Amino acid sequence: MDDEFDATAADMFSESSVSGISDDQAAEYLANSQVLPEMDTSNTEDGEIDTTQDTAGTGDQTQEEGPFLPEIEWISSTHETAKPYVDGFPFSKDALSKKDPDVIFWHCDAFRKKDGQCRVRLHTKGKEFLNLVGGEHNHQTDDNALILRGAKSAVKDRAKNTLEKPLTILNSVTNAMAVGSSVKLDKSAVRKQVRRIRTKDVVRIPDG
Repeated sequence: MDDEFDATAADMFSESSVSGISDDQAAEYLANSQVLPEMDTSNTEDGEIDTTQDTAGTGDQTQEEGPFLPEIEWISSTHETAKPYVDGFPFSKDALSKKDPDVIFWHCDAFRKKDGQCRVRLHTKGKEFLNLVGGEHNHQTDDNALILRGAKSAVKDRAKNTLEKPLTILNSVTNAMAVGSSVKLDKSAVRKQVRRIRTKDVVRIPDG
């Protein structure tokens, strides 16, 4: 490569009268010149240079992804309020922020001493996730408890918003459960729940 470059440069300055450069200047140019490395075109189409290559070795060109936010799910509780679950862990309302009343502080349901005193806390604004503090949970999630609570919430929603019979609601909610779930809804309990909700909301109760 060096010989080829020198030959090319020599050709450029062979006619010093045309270029206006003396032989001494041409020799100095050859002495101080450096050969640039060839760019790799093996991964490009039609030999075009890939301008995304990090030829100077300045670092990875891949754009970094934003911060990962845990998954938060809101499930209606027995007290007609939505309860947050973050990655399967349930939280209960603790207090409102003194600086911003729209910000709510929640504690993990296992915060009591008898439950292990889990110190994880959740901060939300409305139903928007803000932050998790207190480190990692010191216990495992109860997947069946989460599925059961979600099923009860679904029964409540259908009882309030449809005129379906209790048995129809039971079958619909059961079919929507995760495949392989061991959670079973009690037919009598579902019927009582539907009747209680519709009586409270003054909704006509279909037979069944």
